[in-house]
Amino acid sequence: MDKHAIIRLRNHKQSLSAVQIHKMILDKGYDISYPSIAAYVRKKRNKTKECFIKQQYDFADRLEYDFGEVKLLIDGKLEKLNLAVMSSPAQILDGLICTKVKIKMCFLILK
Repeated sequence: MDKHAIIRLRNHKQSLSAVQIHKMILDKGYDISYPSIAAYVRKKRNKTKECFIKQQYDFADRLEYDFGEVKLLIDGKLEKLNLAVMSSPAQILDGLICTKVKIKMCFLILK
């Protein structure tokens, strides 16, 4: 398998570096400088990617859940806490959990 095939088959979450892109373009016979490629790649990667999709749900048909880490200064000491937030646009359920240990949450939906 050639080098280009290996690069194309890697994990899609990983991206090509400017050096790899420059080499691939040179291998195809084009004459372009590395700084030109690096500037273009930097511009493309720094561009904000944003999308808005309007969605409509029946009242109380949606539940939002998000989690992450938050750093807080508590009694002069920097604490790193795990945060989980749940909310329903219908205001039936709102919740916030903030702990020092990672937690696993399971949801059972009864029909």
